Amino acid sequence: MNTRIFCALLTLAAPALAAEKPATEQLKEKTAEAVEATKEGARRAADVVTAKSREAWTKTKAYFSDDPATYRDDATKHLKELEAELARIKQQTAGVKDRPYFATQLKALEQHQKFAVAQLAALKGDEVKKTDSKRIRLDKAIERLDEHLDVAQKEASDFTGSN
Repeated sequence: MNTRIFCALLTLAAPALAAEKPATEQLKEKTAEAVEATKEGARRAADVVTAKSREAWTKTKAYFSDDPATYRDDATKHLKELEAELARIKQQTAGVKDRPYFATQLKALEQHQKFAVAQLAALKGDEVKKTDSKRIRLDKAIERLDEHLDVAQKEASDFTGSN
């Protein structure tokens, strides 16, 4: 009698057990989900760092210093951060082929960043003063690059689905 009950239960449970995914497959899925969540967290952290560094740059106004060494160091550091952000946006959107205008926009931002670096290198000692027209143009170029990178990042996030 016990054997018949066991066989009946086994017959009834077999389809349900067969429908479940093997433990290794479930583990693979959970691992893939965890990896994706980690990537998303890293992207968000990078965005926060970028935003905070921009805020710090704007709030400290270190680039308003008349001290040539301070101005050059801070402006150089900020331009390198902007270059890194541009590289991150390019990497984030590397697989996007249906938006050629966006690739053009990124190339223009790359040229803008290189232009600002060249302008900074060309500034002579007295031209670092806040009132010098070359310094004013460079400050504006850096601010515009910052603004345009924000717009590019927002658009990249829109069509890649990342934040």
